[in-house]
Amino acid sequence: MKKLALSIALASIIVAGCDPSDCCTPNVLSSEGVNALDFSRDGGTQLINLSSSIPWFLENPDQIPDWIQPAPLSGDSDTSVQVDVTPNPDLEPRCYTLVFVATNGDKLSVTVCQEGLGAYLIFLTDDTPRWEQGASVTRNDATTHTFITDGGAWLFGGDSKYKTGRITDVDGTQFEVIAFEGLPAVGVLIGAILYTPLGSSALYHCEILKISGTKLWMVFKETSVSAERRIVQ
Repeated sequence: MKKLALSIALASIIVAGCDPSDCCTPNVLSSEGVNALDFSRDGGTQLINLSSSIPWFLENPDQIPDWIQPAPLSGDSDTSVQVDVTPNPDLEPRCYTLVFVATNGDKLSVTVCQEGLGAYLIFLTDDTPRWEQGASVTRNDATTHTFITDGGAWLFGGDSKYKTGRITDVDGTQFEVIAFEGLPAVGVLIGAILYTPLGSSALYHCEILKISGTKLWMVFKETSVSAERRIVQ
């Protein structure tokens, strides 16, 4: 009998010690399982469908960066929170965590992230040759060029290097071609050579920054002191 009485007493203590806010009730805030929003570098709008049985508010709204514009900042119950993100002008991606707080102290975090421009998008359309495979393009100087490529030996000296570049449609006497060993791959190209009507020269630096489909983004310098040039092909 004494053991039974002791067991009942212990059970009473355990039940009495359970704080409903700590262990017996779920968070009153939910977002349909969404804890992150991802945006492209162009920005845009997405929704957070916030579910709450009591009033809530966004924590530290004055600290939310200007590139994120959530609305509304507070509510009394279930609410669709619209999150607008402006275009990202920087090379690097950026993130910020929105924290929703219910009046009982419960919190819900949603992290908003946006892509950066990436190094390849610093290329300027006003001074960068646009080499489009199988098509002609018009540059800012109003001349038209055709993309050329050769994985074999018919260009410049019969070597087997991969070559990529452009040639004028007018008479074929104006051209600019970069040759390198192997197929295109992201990274520094060792031993790349630039061919122009003036002759050929080893490039001081040549690097492929990005490859997407049939298009690649390259940077190169003819000498250590020459300006960096950029290609989108």
